[in-house]
Amino acid sequence: MNLRLTIGSEGSSDPFKDVIAGCFIDTAASDRASSGSCTAAGPMDVSRRSVTFSVGNVPPSYSEESFTFEGVTPTHIAWSGACVGTGYNCVLTDYFVLQEHTATVKVTIGNETREFTVTATDERLNWNN
Repeated sequence: MNLRLTIGSEGSSDPFKDVIAGCFIDTAASDRASSGSCTAAGPMDVSRRSVTFSVGNVPPSYSEESFTFEGVTPTHIAWSGACVGTGYNCVLTDYFVLQEHTATVKVTIGNETREFTVTATDERLNWNN
């Protein structure tokens, strides 16, 4: 006898199951977003002083620095906290080093909204003013 347990409707999937929020701090190296948090340490060239927060269901690749969406289209994305804006990316350029900067993103897909939090810490010291 074969038994099968089905929860919910067959074939349905959670559009948020692969959604990740992350960030990267711009440095002289090749930067890619990491999930949940990011940190940079060492000397800093102030011309590269920015944090990019991003959200998506596809992780960064060699050609993309940030998370992106593929196969699903959010109807709304809103960033708050350390970075305010809408869209897959939110760039923070005016901030104090040696502090944590936490951004929250609310993503709406269909009629469901979920919230993700990301923390960036720039521990670099200014060497180029």
